[in-house]
Amino acid sequence: MAKKKKKEEPVFEFSEFNKEEYIKNDFRDSKVAFVAIPFGILIAVITHYMLSSGISTRIAMMVGFTSPILLIKIVPFVVKMDEFPIKKMFAPAITSIFTWLGAFILLSNPPFLDIASPVIEEFEIYEYDGNTWNEMNKENDEYLVPENSEFTITVLVLDNDEVEDVQFTIHSDNGEFIPVEMDDEFPNGYENRWQYQHDGLNAGEYTIKITATDAEDNVEEITKKFTVS
Repeated sequence: MAKKKKKEEPVFEFSEFNKEEYIKNDFRDSKVAFVAIPFGILIAVITHYMLSSGISTRIAMMVGFTSPILLIKIVPFVVKMDEFPIKKMFAPAITSIFTWLGAFILLSNPPFLDIASPVIEEFEIYEYDGNTWNEMNKENDEYLVPENSEFTITVLVLDNDEVEDVQFTIHSDNGEFIPVEMDDEFPNGYENRWQYQHDGLNAGEYTIKITATDAEDNVEEITKKFTVS
């Protein structure tokens, strides 16, 4: 009985490596990349001056993220577009965006500029029982303070440069404003904390607004509620 002829498997052959073509393409791509990097830095400088001129951060961010579209007009001055198809523009566009973003963040912080508002954290209320200060419990995001009991409100305020001022404003549920005299900033070991101390309030619901301002007049506000009963 005749044996079946064994089917030959196809042999994969690597194409010959063209060293000159590889070097040429690599050099071309490098030139485009070197265009994308200074382009991103240029856009960062432009958006920096936009912010300095009072233009909103949102518009500056839109300019930054859409700026790589302009590379389509710039790249032809560096390489021939028949050798560098549009589909290859993705890499230099990403390079440009990340370069812009890094430089933009750097230029948007001190000492160049300060666009970030202060951050208000760690809102706490303490009651004095005659011997020690005890932190008040919170129910449904509201603090409970005993009537006519001495208490202190403290907050932690952080900024990427310098906190210029922190103000507390308190009013009751019937619209009555409570005079507030801010205490000095906490002593060493409690930096960046501010406090307000009161000898005691009548029963009722109260709202406190905390306003923090930095050296560049960036403002942050938070509102909290507490109940005296």
